[in-house]
Amino acid sequence: LEELGMAAFGGSSRGGGGGGGRAPETAQELSSAQNKALEDARKLMDGAKKLVTKPMFSLFWTPDYYNAAKECEKAGNRLKMNHVLGEAREAFQLCGKYYLQDGYPALAFAALRKAADAASRQGDVDRAAAMFREASEAAVQVPSIQNAADMLMAAAKEYASRDMNKALECLEGACNLILPDPTHIAQIDLGPTGHEVFQESVDMLIAAGMVTEVMSFFERLLLVLEKNEMEQKLFKAFLTETIILLHNGQSSGAYNRFMAHLDNAAYLRTQECKAAEDLVTAMRRGNADALKEAQSINCITFLPGPVARIAQSLTIGSGGVGGDFEEDEEEDGGEGTSREFNNVGEASAAGSTSGGVDEGALEDGDSDEDLT
Repeated sequence: LEELGMAAFGGSSRGGGGGGGRAPETAQELSSAQNKALEDARKLMDGAKKLVTKPMFSLFWTPDYYNAAKECEKAGNRLKMNHVLGEAREAFQLCGKYYLQDGYPALAFAALRKAADAASRQGDVDRAAAMFREASEAAVQVPSIQNAADMLMAAAKEYASRDMNKALECLEGACNLILPDPTHIAQIDLGPTGHEVFQESVDMLIAAGMVTEVMSFFERLLLVLEKNEMEQKLFKAFLTETIILLHNGQSSGAYNRFMAHLDNAAYLRTQECKAAEDLVTAMRRGNADALKEAQSINCITFLPGPVARIAQSLTIGSGGVGGDFEEDEEEDGGEGTSREFNNVGEASAAGSTSGGVDEGALEDGDSDEDLT
C-alpha cells in the first residue's frame, strides 16, 4: 500500500509505466495551480502514510486506515479538481484500499470508482478497466449487486476498443451477478434496471461482430425483459434473436425459436412477429423476392443499427444460411415442415393489416398440433 501511495507523491509518477500508460505529469507540464495542488496532495499523502506506518519504538499501536483513507480522499479530490489525473487516480486507489482494509466497502467502492473515472478521462484503458473491476469487487462486498454489475459493464466498455475477449469476460461477469441461474428468475429481484445489463451486453457484442458468442446471452435477456414487463424491448429481442440465427446459418434454429416466441400471445399482433416470420419463411424456402420484401418491413429499420444492417445483409445461401432446410424436409417426410410453417404464414397474412398475426385466424385455421 505504501509503494502504491507514495510512487507519484515522492517525486516520480507511475503513470508512464505499463498497460497503456500516460506521460508523467512533471512540474514543467503543470500550471502553478496544479503544482500547488500537487504540493498539497503530497503533504496529505505523507500524513496518510504516517497513520498506517508503525513508529519505531511503539509497543501499543494500531494503524488508522480510516483517517488515512480520508487524507488520501482529500488529496485525490484536490488533484482531480485541478486536472492532475494520474496522481488523483493513485490517491483514490489507495483511499479505496485503506477503506477496504478498515471494513468500509461502500466508501471503498466510491473511491475506486473515482480512480477508474480519472484513468478513463486520461484514456488509460487498462488502468481504467482494472479500477472498474476493483470497484465491482468492493460493491459485491457492500453488497450492491447492481453497482457491481454496472462497474463490470464500464470495464467492458473500456476494453471494447482494444480487446473484445476481455470485454466479453466482463459482460459475462456482469450478467452472472444479476441472474446467475435462469431457473431462479422468479425468486430474484432484478430491480427496475436489471434488464439493461443484458440488453447492453447483447448490443455491444452484436456491434463488435461477435454474433456467435452473443447467442448465449439471449435466454436470460428474454427472461429479464419479460420479468420486468419491458414488452416492446422483448418483441425487438425476439426479432433480433431470429435475425442473428439466420445470419449464423441456423435457419432451423431460427424457425424453432420463432415458434417458441409465439407462446407470447401479444407478440402475434406485432410487426416484429410478421417480420420474423417473413424472414424465416423466405430464407428457408430460398425465395429472394420474399426476402427482399421482408427486409423492407418498417420495424427492422427501428432495430439497433448493427442488427438492422445484419438483417439487410441477409441473402439466400450466403454463409450457409438456409442450408439446413432441405434436411428438415427429409426428416419430416418431404414437405411437412414447410406445410406446418405455412399455416402460421397464412394466419399472419390474414392479420397483416393490424401489423401481425391474427389470433382469430390461428384459432379458426390451425390446430394446436399444427402450430407446435
